[in-house]
Amino acid sequence: MLNFVRHFATSVGLAAALPCGAVYLDGGGLGQALLYPYYTVQSTDSNAFNTYVSIANTTQAKAVKVRFREGRNSRLVFEFNLYLARGDMWTGAIVPTGAGARLITRDASCTDPPIPTEGVDFSSSSYDGGDDFAGTGLDRTREGHFEVIEMGTLPEVAAGFARISDTGLAVNCAALRAGTTNSQLGPLTGGLTGTGTLINVNGGLDGTYVADALASLAAAPMYSAPGEPGTDFDSPQVSPISHFTIDNVAYRMVWSRGVDAVSSVLVAELFENEFVLDSGTASRTDWVITLPTRRFYVTTSSAQLPFSVPFGPSPYLCEGMSGYAFDREGHSPDGGISFPVPPPSGNRLCWSATAFSIRDEANYAQSGPSDVFGSRNTLGPAFTAPTSMLGFPVPAGFANGRISMQFDNASTMTSQASSTAMDLATGTVTAGSRYLAGYPAIGFIARTFTNGTLACGGSACQGNYASLLTHRRIRGVHLPP
Repeated sequence: MLNFVRHFATSVGLAAALPCGAVYLDGGGLGQALLYPYYTVQSTDSNAFNTYVSIANTTQAKAVKVRFREGRNSRLVFEFNLYLARGDMWTGAIVPTGAGARLITRDASCTDPPIPTEGVDFSSSSYDGGDDFAGTGLDRTREGHFEVIEMGTLPEVAAGFARISDTGLAVNCAALRAGTTNSQLGPLTGGLTGTGTLINVNGGLDGTYVADALASLAAAPMYSAPGEPGTDFDSPQVSPISHFTIDNVAYRMVWSRGVDAVSSVLVAELFENEFVLDSGTASRTDWVITLPTRRFYVTTSSAQLPFSVPFGPSPYLCEGMSGYAFDREGHSPDGGISFPVPPPSGNRLCWSATAFSIRDEANYAQSGPSDVFGSRNTLGPAFTAPTSMLGFPVPAGFANGRISMQFDNASTMTSQASSTAMDLATGTVTAGSRYLAGYPAIGFIARTFTNGTLACGGSACQGNYASLLTHRRIRGVHLPP
């Protein structure tokens, strides 16, 4: 604890001394923090998924925080500190247990606490008191999301401890766990990247996504021991400034809190992506939409912008979403060939990580989990599973095409008046607050093609395929009325 207190005082001083960057979503997938929108060990057709995880460090040796969260209300199910040498990669897998999920790894990189050979079961202790009405069982741990946050670069001696030796082990993991060098962490240098792979061996399905990367999150180190508060998107070291470019205009957005800067670079007014429901290949499509920062704004009794409702046992305590489907020729149900304003719908985003199926309009409300991932965290109304709307409907005859999914909220994030917008064509800079429409969200779609058993060179092989496609984010930046 002494080291932690000493480091906290040191990092506060550094935060005042180091220049403050502007948080942005890195298009190349490299950053100081990584957001993984989904993990699952649920089953489809009695075949269970595993989720494989990679975290790679392309720059200086560093300490990072890894936190896994269940998908209903982002409650913590497991966390550890990870020490990565330059060029090092940590890998692990989330696998099902009888009731929940377990993290296993054979990786040699140093973790605190150590992860035993048999793995570590995810815990329900953060929610098993039932205070959020979303269930108390280990089944909540079977799907969710997770994040990786850099805590700082290791000093030279500690960097040597983290290096993997010729024996295949970290040189001195015990010294890193003892924490004697944590107060000496240097500024964040970024360069983290990672992937999540959702694999169903018996079902013949495998899809991989690249984690969303937040760059220039903070300058000063922000160490916290495992289980201690800190090292999060609301830490005081996180920059309260964000930036992004839309339609040749570069926005520099100023906020009162760092967590708002993080949320602002994730805000989408709508997501664009595809669907495939071809009968010849028994194709299925699931959409995943995750709200990774909602936990900072929403409790069971209150909500802050950009979210509008608390988390609770009512279908009305969920965020609205609507959408419009197009077939491959751009036809919509009313004959339109361009994007119309989506009609209001009964769909609700109730969970932190929602996975729902795209289905024919005659079957979209059928009971049961989602078609690809077997998700129980489907579209609302939530908390009333027997009558839930579990899929998103598309018109009969739309076997494939695209969907524009719009977030219905009238609530928005508004930046401070010192924010600026630069026209990159003319160099003109205008100051003033802007508001962002939509929610801070990430995600992807998963589509499958099932060909059954095929003849392959005189023998039989499985002809099932899957792919993941990241959502195309459409932003809405507006002047205050």
